[in-house]
Amino acid sequence: MRQRHVAGAKTFVDFAGDTLPIYGPDDEVEFYAQIFVAVLGASNLTYVEALANQNLYHAYWCSHPCL
Repeated sequence: MRQRHVAGAKTFVDFAGDTLPIYGPDDEVEFYAQIFVAVLGASNLTYVEALANQNLYHAYWCSHPCL
């Protein structure tokens, strides 16, 4: 079902389900990055950023560049 969105009215924000391994200089996994995704409803303009975790601090500050 197709939905119509008014430009500037909605931004859809979520963390992607899978994580990405981030490797250190010794080819060992340092940590698994959480993938933050924001999409503007009308234009499908997408913003993606890899974060260390999903805590409120990271989620709040990574949402600002996409707005």
